Amino acid sequence: MIVITVGVSLSSKNNSSEIRNAFNDPESELYGAFYITDKEQKNKNLIGISENWQKFIFMTDTKLIIQNYESKSTDYQIIVDRKKKEVKIVAKYGERGIHATYKKGNNGNIILTTVNSETPITLELTKIDLDNIPLHTQKFNWVRGDI
Repeated sequence: MIVITVGVSLSSKNNSSEIRNAFNDPESELYGAFYITDKEQKNKNLIGISENWQKFIFMTDTKLIIQNYESKSTDYQIIVDRKKKEVKIVAKYGERGIHATYKKGNNGNIILTTVNSETPITLELTKIDLDNIPLHTQKFNWVRGDI
């Protein structure tokens, strides 16, 4: 019984860490959170991205979360080809998919350039510094003094 219990425990521990790592892959070149600035709105429309899309959260080389202006999140499947530096965002019903090359800038931003279009369109995704968002920088106060 002891051998079986230890074996099952080790097996479930390995499975849970594999699942956790699958959704948080810092090895992915695109890993991180990015937003589309107002100056990129024209290019966003030319590429065919929904005008409601605001943030791109690249989790792994196969999973992307898109957040809209109402902070509603939708999961998307992506296909990343690291050798060609290309990414494909698989479209949902009624949307256009995106096929683009990617390049990371020195500032951490990602520059997407469409593939297979008459005129290549470039869209810059601005990196969100997760260490400087308010929830990370503010200390938690159990009691607020301004009530």
